[in-house]
Amino acid sequence: MKNNSPTGEDSVLRTITLVLALVLLVTAGALVVWHAGDEDNGPSGLKATATVPPFMNLWNKTVATVDVQTSSVELIDLWITTDFNRTPTFAWLNFIGKDGNDTSRSYNIQWHPPDRLIIIVSSKPVETPFSGTGCNPMYVLEQIDQVDLAKVLPGDGRLEVFVENGRGPSQYEDRFMDLYRLENGSFTPLKHVVYSTEEPVYTVIIERSESSGLEPSESVVYPRPKEEGSQLIAFLSPDLAKADEIVPVTTAADTTPRTTASEDLPNFDYADVPVISPGDTDWLTTNASYVARIALRDEAARAMYLGGGTVEGVLLSCHPTPFSSSGNGCAPALRIVNKTMTVDFQVNETEGRVISTVTEK
Repeated sequence: MKNNSPTGEDSVLRTITLVLALVLLVTAGALVVWHAGDEDNGPSGLKATATVPPFMNLWNKTVATVDVQTSSVELIDLWITTDFNRTPTFAWLNFIGKDGNDTSRSYNIQWHPPDRLIIIVSSKPVETPFSGTGCNPMYVLEQIDQVDLAKVLPGDGRLEVFVENGRGPSQYEDRFMDLYRLENGSFTPLKHVVYSTEEPVYTVIIERSESSGLEPSESVVYPRPKEEGSQLIAFLSPDLAKADEIVPVTTAADTTPRTTASEDLPNFDYADVPVISPGDTDWLTTNASYVARIALRDEAARAMYLGGGTVEGVLLSCHPTPFSSSGNGCAPALRIVNKTMTVDFQVNETEGRVISTVTEK
């Protein structure tokens, strides 16, 4: 089982690899389908707007330009660089998808903000490496857009963001690199993540380099990795669902016997409870309303809600499991938050009861 820990040489190797990949694509007959924009007279529409953040805007422009079935696309890798102010200066996006004739092709996107966009599409069919198990680039770009890059890894320097995929047995430990779950712009510390799946698993690697006058944020605590505060690894929720073991740093699981009520809350709108986990809902046997109904019959959940807590929604929640056990302790849950903590009330849909809680303080 390999231990994945980026080294100081990884950034240089990635740069060389991406340049070589571009050269190979062009020499192999790849087709440049869009090369437009410069500082004086480029096409508008790639800048962030009041409603569309920059990387989703980039994605919208890409799929509007090329012949690709968006439901078929799978991410290969993503590379983003920023300036000293943490404003994006370059993005490289590589994905595979099917065109209108169901032919699999490779798509390579280069974005030089604000408006210069180069799209290279392979002229020959390519083999799809993931067989439908890869991540959609749109989801990844949505997640990156929600991260405040100015506050990640506080301190001096530019940022580089890499999203890469790997396969096979792998193990991640926070003693080598700080680990996080990245969801909706928030980072949750993790201690230990183990995979045995042969499906692709994506990691978001954020690195800080060089120096500038950037001041760290005093009001928001963002990840600070151990290695001189210069790197972190984050996992997206769909990839954590593939893990064999997940041990959060600040999360505790409670599996003590539960006391329940016999009736629903009279003034609670169960039908309006949202699903807040990204992606599909294969992990959900019933629906969010049913999970909320089970959870809010639990006396502890009911007391937390009636005591001023807020129901955020239903999600796939995971709690720590011993290294010697199998599984990752994941189950549908109702998340309730108050001023001091966030609690996921995990439920067994078949048995109709809360089986454990996962608490973050």
